Amino acid sequence: MILVLAGTKDGRLLAASLAEAGYPVLASAVTLYGGALLKEGPAREVRHGPLDEEGLVAIMRERQVTLVVDATHPFATAARQNARQACERLRIPRLRFERASLPLPQHSGAAVLSVAGINGAVRAAAACPGNIFLTTGSSSVAAFARALGPERLIVRLLPDAAAMQRCAALGIGPHRLIAMQGPFSMEMNREMFRHFNAALVVSKESGKTGGLSEKIAAAAALQLPIIIISRPSLPDGPVFSDSEALLAHVKKLL
Repeated sequence: MILVLAGTKDGRLLAASLAEAGYPVLASAVTLYGGALLKEGPAREVRHGPLDEEGLVAIMRERQVTLVVDATHPFATAARQNARQACERLRIPRLRFERASLPLPQHSGAAVLSVAGINGAVRAAAACPGNIFLTTGSSSVAAFARALGPERLIVRLLPDAAAMQRCAALGIGPHRLIAMQGPFSMEMNREMFRHFNAALVVSKESGKTGGLSEKIAAAAALQLPIIIISRPSLPDGPVFSDSEALLAHVKKLL
């Protein structure tokens, strides 16, 4: 059994490719919404819900997992560490898939600031008055709301009920929430930024798959500054950014 930790679109595609190649696959997502997306693919077994290290160890033993493909989000540091530690405990190989980093494109009119971590982004955003358009995921919203006030935030996030409830609890009303599945074109980003009168855009360094180029181009078209949160650096085993190369490696292992 191959356990695919599918926290991204890349993970869903990998789970589908492995299942189509004939491997038994258990695909796992943290959220109910992520699990629903996985069920649209060919993977026969899908689960959802967070897994800490002990939870991973238990499910790997129960399902007799022989390989873990970790395709969690580049910023999901805790999930990556849990997967690495669980695999080391059980002496099960783990392959890390991570979308390739994208050199920050240069656009006339774009003021791009790269910062380290959510706290760095909050400090940089504090210097800019007006509406702050967040595209960093629901887990980072609380830090911005506490430091800058919820009334300044426009939050774009996945259409996950629990995430929207957390935003509501922070005082971010539905008129300031955009619950949609991305990625988005440059034109759609531009219209959203314009419609919500954004003064600043904040994004993670999500790579090509995450639509980073389109966000930067849209910000440049409106002459908006954009803050990019750089990826955390963690020790990892074999890391792949090409799905075909990962699938070839799986064939060698199994």
